[in-house]
Amino acid sequence: MNDEVAAHQEQLKFLLADFVAIKAEIARRSSLQRVVLMLYAAALALVFREFVSSSGSYPWLLAAWASATLSFQFYAREGLEIMRLSSIVRDRIAQKAAELTRGRKEHLLPSETDLEMPHTRARRIAYDCSFNWAFFFGVPAALSAAFVVMQPQALTEISKCGSPAFLNALLTAVIAAWCAILLGRHASHWSQEQPGRLWNREDRKQS
Repeated sequence: MNDEVAAHQEQLKFLLADFVAIKAEIARRSSLQRVVLMLYAAALALVFREFVSSSGSYPWLLAAWASATLSFQFYAREGLEIMRLSSIVRDRIAQKAAELTRGRKEHLLPSETDLEMPHTRARRIAYDCSFNWAFFFGVPAALSAAFVVMQPQALTEISKCGSPAFLNALLTAVIAAWCAILLGRHASHWSQEQPGRLWNREDRKQS
Protein backbone atom coordinates (compact mmCIF):
# COMPACT_ATOMS: atom_id res chain seq x y z
CA MET A 1 0.00 0.00 0.00
CA ASN A 2 2.81 2.35 0.90
CA ASP A 3 4.53 1.51 -2.38
CA GLU A 4 1.36 2.38 -4.29
CA VAL A 5 0.99 5.71 -2.48
CA ALA A 6 4.64 6.52 -3.15
CA ALA A 7 4.19 5.67 -6.83
CA HIS A 8 1.15 7.94 -7.03
CA GLN A 9 3.06 10.76 -5.38
CA GLU A 10 5.89 10.37 -7.88
CA GLN A 11 3.44 10.47 -10.76
CA LEU A 12 1.84 13.59 -9.31
CA LYS A 13 5.26 15.23 -9.13
CA PHE A 14 5.83 14.55 -12.82
CA LEU A 15 2.34 15.80 -13.66
CA LEU A 16 2.96 18.97 -11.67
CA ALA A 17 6.27 19.54 -13.43
CA ASP A 18 4.57 19.01 -16.78
CA PHE A 19 1.77 21.39 -15.80
CA VAL A 20 4.22 24.12 -14.79
CA ALA A 21 6.22 23.70 -18.02
CA ILE A 22 3.10 23.91 -20.19
CA LYS A 23 1.77 26.96 -18.36
CA ALA A 24 5.14 28.65 -18.85
CA GLU A 25 5.03 27.79 -22.56
CA ILE A 26 1.52 29.21 -22.84
CA ALA A 27 2.67 32.42 -21.17
CA ARG A 28 5.66 32.63 -23.52
CA ARG A 29 3.53 32.20 -26.62
CA SER A 30 1.01 34.73 -25.34
CA SER A 31 3.83 37.23 -24.86
CA LEU A 32 5.02 36.54 -28.42
CA GLN A 33 1.54 37.35 -29.68
CA ARG A 34 1.65 40.74 -27.94
CA VAL A 35 5.11 41.44 -29.34
CA VAL A 36 3.96 40.63 -32.87
CA LEU A 37 0.94 42.90 -32.51
CA MET A 38 3.15 45.75 -31.35
CA LEU A 39 5.66 45.23 -34.17
CA TYR A 40 2.85 45.11 -36.72
CA ALA A 41 1.33 48.31 -35.32
CA ALA A 42 4.75 49.95 -35.54
CA ALA A 43 5.06 48.85 -39.18
CA LEU A 44 1.66 50.34 -39.98
CA ALA A 45 2.63 53.60 -38.27
CA LEU A 46 5.82 53.74 -40.36
CA VAL A 47 3.92 53.18 -43.60
CA PHE A 48 1.35 55.81 -42.65
CA ARG A 49 4.10 58.32 -41.88
CA GLU A 50 5.67 57.70 -45.28
CA PHE A 51 2.34 58.27 -47.01
CA VAL A 52 1.63 61.46 -45.08
CA SER A 53 5.07 62.81 -45.93
CA SER A 54 4.23 62.25 -49.63
CA SER A 55 7.22 60.00 -50.05
CA GLY A 56 5.22 56.81 -49.94
CA SER A 57 5.63 54.47 -52.89
CA TYR A 58 4.40 51.07 -54.06
CA PRO A 59 6.95 49.07 -52.02
CA TRP A 60 5.61 50.64 -48.83
CA LEU A 61 2.12 49.48 -49.68
CA LEU A 62 3.44 46.02 -50.43
CA ALA A 63 5.26 46.05 -47.10
CA ALA A 64 2.03 46.94 -45.28
CA TRP A 65 0.16 43.97 -46.73
CA ALA A 66 3.08 41.60 -46.26
CA SER A 67 3.38 42.67 -42.63
CA ALA A 68 -0.36 42.15 -42.10
CA THR A 69 -0.34 38.68 -43.62
CA LEU A 70 2.77 37.41 -41.84
CA SER A 71 1.76 38.97 -38.52
CA PHE A 72 -1.69 37.45 -38.61
CA GLN A 73 -0.35 34.04 -39.60
CA PHE A 74 2.06 34.07 -36.66
CA TYR A 75 -0.58 35.48 -34.29
CA ALA A 76 -3.17 32.86 -35.28
CA ARG A 77 -0.68 30.01 -35.18
CA GLU A 78 0.38 30.87 -31.65
CA GLY A 79 -3.26 31.12 -30.61
CA LEU A 80 -3.99 27.65 -31.96
CA GLU A 81 -0.89 26.29 -30.24
CA ILE A 82 -2.05 27.84 -26.95
CA MET A 83 -5.38 26.07 -27.39
CA ARG A 84 -3.57 22.77 -28.00
CA LEU A 85 -1.44 23.15 -24.89
CA SER A 86 -4.49 24.08 -22.83
CA SER A 87 -6.23 20.92 -24.02
CA ILE A 88 -3.27 18.85 -22.80
CA VAL A 89 -3.63 20.36 -19.34
CA ARG A 90 -7.41 19.96 -19.37
CA ASP A 91 -7.78 16.50 -20.88
CA ARG A 92 -4.53 14.75 -20.01
CA ILE A 93 -2.84 16.20 -16.95
CA ALA A 94 -5.96 17.14 -15.01
CA GLN A 95 -7.66 13.86 -15.85
CA LYS A 96 -4.67 11.74 -14.76
CA ALA A 97 -4.17 13.76 -11.59
CA ALA A 98 -7.85 13.34 -10.74
CA GLU A 99 -7.56 9.58 -11.16
CA LEU A 100 -4.52 9.44 -8.86
CA THR A 101 -6.16 11.59 -6.18
CA ARG A 102 -9.58 9.95 -6.68
CA GLY A 103 -11.16 13.33 -7.21
CA ARG A 104 -12.67 15.26 -10.08
CA LYS A 105 -10.56 17.21 -12.53
CA GLU A 106 -12.85 20.25 -12.46
CA HIS A 107 -12.30 20.42 -8.71
CA LEU A 108 -8.58 19.80 -8.98
CA LEU A 109 -7.91 22.41 -11.70
CA PRO A 110 -11.00 24.63 -11.95
CA SER A 111 -9.21 27.31 -13.96
CA GLU A 112 -8.37 24.79 -16.68
CA THR A 113 -11.47 22.57 -16.68
CA ASP A 114 -14.33 24.99 -16.09
CA LEU A 115 -17.39 24.56 -18.26
CA GLU A 116 -17.87 26.41 -21.53
CA MET A 117 -20.10 29.51 -21.40
CA PRO A 118 -22.36 29.10 -24.45
CA HIS A 119 -24.29 32.30 -23.81
CA THR A 120 -21.16 34.39 -24.48
CA ARG A 121 -19.60 32.19 -27.16
CA ALA A 122 -21.22 33.97 -30.12
CA ARG A 123 -20.02 37.35 -28.88
CA ARG A 124 -16.50 36.09 -28.24
CA ILE A 125 -16.31 34.70 -31.77
CA ALA A 126 -17.71 37.93 -33.22
CA TYR A 127 -15.26 40.10 -31.28
CA ASP A 128 -12.31 37.94 -32.29
CA CYS A 129 -13.27 37.96 -35.98
CA SER A 130 -14.04 41.69 -36.08
CA PHE A 131 -10.72 42.55 -34.44
CA ASN A 132 -8.75 40.34 -36.80
CA TRP A 133 -10.48 41.63 -39.94
CA ALA A 134 -10.25 45.28 -38.88
CA PHE A 135 -6.62 45.18 -37.72
CA PHE A 136 -5.05 42.83 -40.24
CA PHE A 137 -7.17 43.61 -43.31
CA GLY A 138 -9.09 46.84 -42.76
CA VAL A 139 -6.09 48.97 -41.83
CA PRO A 140 -3.94 47.93 -44.84
CA ALA A 141 -6.99 48.39 -47.08
CA ALA A 142 -7.47 51.89 -45.69
CA LEU A 143 -3.80 52.66 -46.32
CA SER A 144 -4.20 51.40 -49.90
CA ALA A 145 -7.18 53.67 -50.45
CA ALA A 146 -5.29 56.61 -48.94
CA PHE A 147 -2.34 55.90 -51.24
CA VAL A 148 -4.58 56.07 -54.32
CA VAL A 149 -6.26 59.26 -53.12
CA MET A 150 -2.99 61.01 -52.30
CA GLN A 151 -1.30 59.81 -55.47
CA PRO A 152 -3.99 59.70 -58.21
CA GLN A 153 -1.34 59.13 -60.87
CA ALA A 154 -0.81 55.70 -59.34
CA LEU A 155 -3.82 54.28 -61.19
CA THR A 156 -2.37 55.43 -64.51
CA GLU A 157 0.98 53.82 -63.74
CA ILE A 158 -0.65 50.59 -62.58
CA SER A 159 -2.70 50.34 -65.78
CA LYS A 160 0.49 49.95 -67.82
CA CYS A 161 0.94 46.18 -68.02
CA GLY A 162 4.49 45.04 -67.42
CA SER A 163 5.52 48.22 -65.65
CA PRO A 164 7.13 48.03 -62.17
CA ALA A 165 4.03 49.67 -60.72
CA PHE A 166 1.77 47.04 -62.32
CA LEU A 167 3.90 44.15 -61.08
CA ASN A 168 4.06 45.65 -57.61
CA ALA A 169 0.30 46.15 -57.54
CA LEU A 170 -0.27 42.60 -58.76
CA LEU A 171 1.95 41.16 -56.03
CA THR A 172 0.23 43.35 -53.45
CA ALA A 173 -3.18 42.12 -54.62
CA VAL A 174 -2.05 38.49 -54.35
CA ILE A 175 -0.78 39.01 -50.79
CA ALA A 176 -3.97 40.87 -49.83
CA ALA A 177 -6.06 38.02 -51.23
CA TRP A 178 -4.01 35.47 -49.27
CA CYS A 179 -4.49 37.55 -46.12
CA ALA A 180 -8.26 37.48 -46.68
CA ILE A 181 -8.18 33.70 -47.20
CA LEU A 182 -6.26 33.20 -43.95
CA LEU A 183 -8.68 35.40 -42.06
CA GLY A 184 -11.65 33.58 -43.54
CA ARG A 185 -10.25 30.16 -42.69
CA HIS A 186 -9.48 31.22 -39.14
CA ALA A 187 -12.97 32.64 -38.65
CA SER A 188 -14.51 29.47 -40.07
CA HIS A 189 -12.42 27.30 -37.74
CA TRP A 190 -13.52 29.39 -34.75
CA SER A 191 -17.21 29.19 -35.61
CA GLN A 192 -17.25 25.49 -36.53
CA GLU A 193 -15.27 24.25 -33.56
CA GLN A 194 -17.44 22.51 -31.03
CA PRO A 195 -17.76 24.20 -27.63
CA GLY A 196 -15.06 22.98 -25.26
CA ARG A 197 -15.89 19.52 -24.05
CA LEU A 198 -14.48 20.18 -20.63
CA TRP A 199 -16.57 17.48 -19.05
CA ASN A 200 -16.99 14.23 -20.87
CA ARG A 201 -20.09 12.09 -20.60
CA GLU A 202 -18.71 9.94 -17.82
CA ASP A 203 -17.88 13.05 -15.78
CA ARG A 204 -21.43 14.34 -16.23
CA LYS A 205 -22.91 11.02 -15.14
CA GLN A 206 -20.88 11.16 -11.96
CA SER A 207 -22.00 14.72 -11.16
